[in-house]
Amino acid sequence: MHTQYGWFSIAASSTSAFTPFGAAWAAFGYSFPRPSPPTPEVRHLALGCFLCLTSCVVTAIANSLMKLDALRIEAKVQQMILMDMDEWEPPPVYKRRLVGLAVVFYVLSAVFDFWSLVYISMSIRACSSGLTVPANAAVARVMLGEGLSRAQTVGSILIVLGAVSAMAFGSSSDDGGGSDESIAGLLSSARFITFVAATFPFYLLAFTVSKWSMRTHVAIDDHIPVSQAQVHKRRLRRAVALLALAFLGGYQSAVTALAGKFGAQYIAMDGLTTYQPYLCFSVVLVSSLMQLTFMSWMMRQFDAVVCIPPYQILLMLFMVSFGAACFLEVPKNVPCFTLALALACAGIVCMSMDTEHHDARSPMSGAQERPLMAMGLAPCFLWGLDTVTSVVFALSLATVALHFLDGTYEDEYRCDEQQQQQQQQQQQQQQ
Repeated sequence: MHTQYGWFSIAASSTSAFTPFGAAWAAFGYSFPRPSPPTPEVRHLALGCFLCLTSCVVTAIANSLMKLDALRIEAKVQQMILMDMDEWEPPPVYKRRLVGLAVVFYVLSAVFDFWSLVYISMSIRACSSGLTVPANAAVARVMLGEGLSRAQTVGSILIVLGAVSAMAFGSSSDDGGGSDESIAGLLSSARFITFVAATFPFYLLAFTVSKWSMRTHVAIDDHIPVSQAQVHKRRLRRAVALLALAFLGGYQSAVTALAGKFGAQYIAMDGLTTYQPYLCFSVVLVSSLMQLTFMSWMMRQFDAVVCIPPYQILLMLFMVSFGAACFLEVPKNVPCFTLALALACAGIVCMSMDTEHHDARSPMSGAQERPLMAMGLAPCFLWGLDTVTSVVFALSLATVALHFLDGTYEDEYRCDEQQQQQQQQQQQQQQ
């Protein structure tokens, strides 16, 4: 037994010397050598959760890169306003380096999301995505200099406890099929059509409000003194804009996850040889581009510590709702799952406290000084290099682990079954 797992443990421990991802993978690998191997469902669940956690960190880095780009643009706009110059138009998205680097990390996150959905249900994926909030806060502290209050620190702890508990009580399987007919049947079911019909009008309303908020956001000059009534009006307008942008981004991200789940179902049921990725990948690509646009709008108006929490709550709720409406996913323990999800949402609410001190347009947020620090991209490239290295190691080790587990454990089970049969035959002969 030791010789079979020795090389795997050495590889896992060597990876831990490079990144936190390697440390997590080492712990994941060391848990395998045991007298009674776990069932395939448990192994797939553990691997899917590991991929989700990796995706959370990669997404947090991408969000911080988008915020760095937004801070640069905001500093330029404020400079043009102070100098009484004509309105400045930011360069196109494809010409901004930080956005391009963020796209790379978003693509990596999408790969991990897609891969994790092969092994876990959308409800568990939704709960694990809540860990993006503390990961985003940690990365934003390093890359953006955004601090956390005591309430936000407590919120991070509540999110971790609630998300992990919800993952334990969530649905580990779904009733969706992998064929084209079954997916067409799922999309044409009455429950799914009713859910889309009830939520899509709010999606259009959120899109309209978000477009309006982008226009008014550029026209605001915070350096001009205003009355208390105008200050209250601006706060209310920003709260409405934050809710609309969070709804828009959460809904679009859930649509992307749903399309990825359909593609994962194809692979899981029919295999790569008969997999036709054109439709699913097209929807994922278009939805991801829309999601990136909405995230850019949100990051331009609010700090990452402020805008990510409400977005994450709605994303979790939408993913759980899509999983229930489309795949009939039911948690193992509904009351415990609901309480754990509520605990995670409460932690996310704690993370969004003190929004006045973190608004991107507020003089107290330091948004005017941070672009000077953001000009130095050394932290970005260090985090990027660390993450890319982690992704390469994680992908290679996970691929080897899948092949290793699928072969080794089956052989062990066969040997155990043969030994049990031989022992039973010997006992019967002796009797």
